Amino acid sequence: MWDKDQQAYRKACYKDMVILLRSMSGWSEVFVNVLMNEGIPATAQTRTGYFATAEVETVLGLLSVIDNPMQDIPMAAVLRSPMIGMNDNEMAWMIAAYKRYLQKKQDRGVYGAWKLWEEIYPQAVSDENPDEDEKKDPETEQIRIGQVEIPKATAKSIWKKLEYFAAFTEELRQDSRYLPVHELLYQIYRKTGYYDYVSSMPAGETRRANLDMLAEKAAAYASTSYRGLFHFVRYIEKLKKYDTDFGEASLGDEGNSVRIMSIHKSKGLEFPVVFLAGMGKKFNKQDAYGQLLLDADLGAAADEMDLNLRTKAPTLKKTGHQTADGTGVYGRRVESSLCCHDPCKGSAGHDRNRPFPGK
Repeated sequence: MWDKDQQAYRKACYKDMVILLRSMSGWSEVFVNVLMNEGIPATAQTRTGYFATAEVETVLGLLSVIDNPMQDIPMAAVLRSPMIGMNDNEMAWMIAAYKRYLQKKQDRGVYGAWKLWEEIYPQAVSDENPDEDEKKDPETEQIRIGQVEIPKATAKSIWKKLEYFAAFTEELRQDSRYLPVHELLYQIYRKTGYYDYVSSMPAGETRRANLDMLAEKAAAYASTSYRGLFHFVRYIEKLKKYDTDFGEASLGDEGNSVRIMSIHKSKGLEFPVVFLAGMGKKFNKQDAYGQLLLDADLGAAADEMDLNLRTKAPTLKKTGHQTADGTGVYGRRVESSLCCHDPCKGSAGHDRNRPFPGK
């Protein structure tokens, strides 16, 4: 492509590309996540999607478990995360042993399964016969956990990870009693290595910036009258409940990434490579079914009401408003979207309603 600044041809870069959307809501997060997973840096000018990122969800889940471990979804997310490293097979065996155990206590869910393993696994290991173990094949050797026969290697792996999880969360729980939340987050980043882990992932700079932003928000929250992990977790839950989002962190260097923006915000900007996405989405025609339709060309149109029969029906004029092709409110929406990228717009003295000479 031709570079006007260098006055020479060069290869296209990420900064030369833009993805334009009619609406950012529900679309920009998907585009950013897909591009980042493919290793393509992408930025979107949006105020949503921050709490939906994997790295932020994982750290917030760990904070919730430190505050209250009797929560199934946050605990399962932390156990499954790179911080602990349990896989799907190990999670299934852990829950299966709990489900088949007859003498359940009052603890339920993932927390109950964790406490059950802490109680019965050491006893199951101590009940084994060392002489018989030497004759067994280590690949097929089983161990009974409650009422379930589990491969011994799998059971040992589950126990080690649960043991580390218990010691790790208890240490952080003790730290949370005197450390501010942002200092606790730095402890998590340092002890788990999760900060370095997300840095090595596709679009690691953006993911790392998201974790930095979480610590900054926690530090800003600590400057208010509220203190402690409990209040910060409740604060984040209320933000999610009322759909209040921060938007993903911006690196400040958008020149080296694919930009994702709405057609409206792209007015006046130029990009060598433009992808116009989401055009298959239908127009919102809710306005066409209102009681009163207004149009600069067609005028006003309303429903006809028969007070005797107590019926209401659209008039012929209103039907014309609804079915007009290229006119009315929908036609002007399309026209305004196209005009914002009208090539004639930059031509001085040219009337876009008249063709160029010779055409």
